[in-house]
Amino acid sequence: MNKTVRILLLVVIAVCSALPQQKKPACDNDTSFCWYDDEVDAWGNRWIADDPKANIDVGIAIRCVKNLRVCIRARSFKNTLDKNLTVTNIELMPVSRWDPEQITANAENYNWEPCERDSYIINRVDRSVILVSSPGPKSETSGCVGVHGKARTVTYKLGQ
Repeated sequence: MNKTVRILLLVVIAVCSALPQQKKPACDNDTSFCWYDDEVDAWGNRWIADDPKANIDVGIAIRCVKNLRVCIRARSFKNTLDKNLTVTNIELMPVSRWDPEQITANAENYNWEPCERDSYIINRVDRSVILVSSPGPKSETSGCVGVHGKARTVTYKLGQ
């Protein structure tokens, strides 16, 4: 995973570290998914779609903090204009549901994004992160179609 994403995520984690710490259980074998009672961490290098042409190569790190009811997503990718530059951004995503097996969070701009809306489902049982990208309320307009193409729902799974 991109070093910049990890560094930025660690900065955000440091800000949240004032929360009480609990004994943390072991992560999965490759430590790309860790579910603690009050926090979840997940990492990956690509979003894998059912259609391999729709895969997205991007460094992703997600941390969800139960007490704050928020997931923090950091992503890093190559600049489309200059492949020597890496772009990194951090997004705070409100948690709409947190139960012992699953967390659901909506992308930061979910309520006002006109073209597409992204939701994240983090599942404890199968240790997965799913991204559901669905058409927004103006997805059929020429502005959205010109940027995103024909509106459709696409489901991705975070992978290595």
